[in-house]
Amino acid sequence: MLLVPVSASGASDADLPTVINRLLPDHAGEALPVALRYHREATESGNKEILAEATYLLALVYYKQSRFETSNRYLADLGPEDPETDTEIAVRSLILQGRNYFRLDALDRAMESWNRGMRIALNNGMLRLAAEIRMHVAGIDHATGYFAEAEEELNELIGFFDNGGYSSEMARAQLMYGALLLDRQEFENALAQTRSAGDYFRRAGHPFLETQTKLQHARILLKQGRVGESETLARQLQLEIRVFQSGALAAELSGIRAGIAAEKQDYAEAIRLYEEVIRSYMMSGEAARLGEIVRKLHHTHLIQGDAQSAENLLRRHSDWRRDQGTTTNENILREWRESFDQLRERHQNAVREYERQQAMMFYVALGIGVVVLLVVLFILVRKKGKMNEPETKPNPEPESDVKPEPVQEKISESVPSSSKPEKVYDEKTSADIHVITPDQPVPNPPKNSSSGGFPVVPEGPRPLVEKKFAPFNPIPGQRTGKRSGPPRKPTPVKETPPDPKPAENPRKTGTFDDQKMEELFGRIKKLIESKHLYRDKNISVSVIASRLETNDRYVSQAVNQFSGSNFNGFINAYRAEEACRLMRENPDLPVKDIASKAGYGSVSSFHRLFKKETGQTPSQYVEESRG
Repeated sequence: MLLVPVSASGASDADLPTVINRLLPDHAGEALPVALRYHREATESGNKEILAEATYLLALVYYKQSRFETSNRYLADLGPEDPETDTEIAVRSLILQGRNYFRLDALDRAMESWNRGMRIALNNGMLRLAAEIRMHVAGIDHATGYFAEAEEELNELIGFFDNGGYSSEMARAQLMYGALLLDRQEFENALAQTRSAGDYFRRAGHPFLETQTKLQHARILLKQGRVGESETLARQLQLEIRVFQSGALAAELSGIRAGIAAEKQDYAEAIRLYEEVIRSYMMSGEAARLGEIVRKLHHTHLIQGDAQSAENLLRRHSDWRRDQGTTTNENILREWRESFDQLRERHQNAVREYERQQAMMFYVALGIGVVVLLVVLFILVRKKGKMNEPETKPNPEPESDVKPEPVQEKISESVPSSSKPEKVYDEKTSADIHVITPDQPVPNPPKNSSSGGFPVVPEGPRPLVEKKFAPFNPIPGQRTGKRSGPPRKPTPVKETPPDPKPAENPRKTGTFDDQKMEELFGRIKKLIESKHLYRDKNISVSVIASRLETNDRYVSQAVNQFSGSNFNGFINAYRAEEACRLMRENPDLPVKDIASKAGYGSVSSFHRLFKKETGQTPSQYVEESRG
């Protein structure tokens, strides 16, 4: 995290770190006076945190100018592991220090710096910076000829950067991967990776890094034999590189132009350009790239038959390397590699745990979203259902327990017995009808009758017929709570038979399937041991299945069931046993050869998996077997 210094010179000084970062890497020459001014003011302020940032930025500017030793002198004064130094600045300073040593071809010192930076980054949960360190270590693997290890590492890191959204780091990893594929002569894949990186740098507005991808593109075209296209691109790059005033880019372009001249058999021009590049690299101390140019120039002298010049060139290069004192100690480098393997494994485990937590958070958020959506849908459906329901009238009052008095009795009380009306039975209404003569009075309606009594008859002619009403039922068809007719018979309940006993798992009962699987496992072991298939780096479940004329699932199931581990662990056990045999029989055999003969894909995976199987590193096993 970059800080903003408090300067007494005015508000214009408050954005110096922003100015420096904006000028880098495209205009390192213009960034240098700004960085020097910022460092001077930070020193005067006495604030250690601001001074650490200013020192790092100044060292970064010197690195961009290919002044690697000067950059490291400032970083040595920084004290990255000082408790008062910001953690991110400390890690970035160690990364930059390692990059300086790498360009100076002091690979053991570079690995030491990156080990220290990796440890601080992992202890503070800085997975992104730890991945960046792994990317630089892959560059060492590439430079020392461990192409398989470098490819495995870069592929993994590209996936990590892509998943994390770290587009800038992913593009730089793709550029490094393109250079690796170029050395392996996989030109089409190298071109695809380089173009992908260049597209990102162009979209992000990084012309300096875009020019680097174009230089790599020109090298690929030259290696493919497309000399004309490479020459056209190199001519265009001459104008772009002049704008940046970068000696490193100019030297790289001169090397490409020398290769083009050599392909066109213009050896005098090629030698002139190669000498120009050698002088540039010797001035900057860039021993890593110098060795490649010396080899090319040496080859050119031999083609011309000038053996004396070729010998003088090698002597000059050897003297320069001795004066620089930048030789790599192979033993120390190997020790730092083994130490870094453990840190790499820690980083891989931390990345897996981080991805697991991210996936868990995603599924929890998804579950909450689904629940909320279902609740909202339920509420909307309920509202819509209420809107579509027809309006219902309130239920009538419950039927009274008091039975209405028969109308006939009331009429009988009010009419003398001598003049009672004649009863007539009405078949349609099932009620008694009284015929009332005109000289008979109409009885008054009963006051407390639940049926409401007779309607009020207006004055005038009186009705001659009166109905005797049946018991009151307010709604036709409504049940009154009493049931007529004979009682219903109870519906017989069918008894469900008990569930049959569940079938036992054939795996647990040791059925014929287990015997088949055991026979298949025996065939797998016999095939692997007789043909030594574990020595094949590309061995897989499908290869075994095709040889035994069965399918992948049965092979995987048999190995998991009878070996106690998965297929990879099963094969790695054979490889560890083979590696032990090789180390016992020939203790002086290089680790790279042991890993290759035992079937491991890389030296780093050999170290990691061998220790997982045996509890010892290969070097520890050799020492123990000798003792």
